[in-house]
Amino acid sequence: MKINWGNGIVISFIVFVGFIGFLVWRSISTDFYLVDENYYKKELAYQEIIDETKEANNLKENVVITKTESSISIKFPTTESKVEGEIHFFRPSDPRKDRKISLALNSHGICEFPISKLHSGYYKVKIRWNSGGNKYYTEKEIFI
Repeated sequence: MKINWGNGIVISFIVFVGFIGFLVWRSISTDFYLVDENYYKKELAYQEIIDETKEANNLKENVVITKTESSISIKFPTTESKVEGEIHFFRPSDPRKDRKISLALNSHGICEFPISKLHSGYYKVKIRWNSGGNKYYTEKEIFI
């Protein structure tokens, strides 16, 4: 069979439509996640995070995160008052792998979290805590 210019145009058009169909199918089937469902509302309240970060940076000691084979230890600065707050293990690539825990410090001011409850990969550890009427925020990066 000989292909003339009319058949070439029809074949080119069919290949083009097939390619566009493939791109549409691919774009529909791709999963994407927003960083947060309420990102606009949280962005408006971001000044609180800035203020709490400044408070944390003014402390004499910083929060120290230590990773061992079985756990992640988070040591808080020594303080006379009770420390309350939350730790958010934030996984940017998949929000289903995020973990939030309430602070439970031992007598040495350390909070331990088992690594077995986290998937391997990159996490941002977002820590918000209160102590002595002051609010603090610290963010560190770890790789498990």
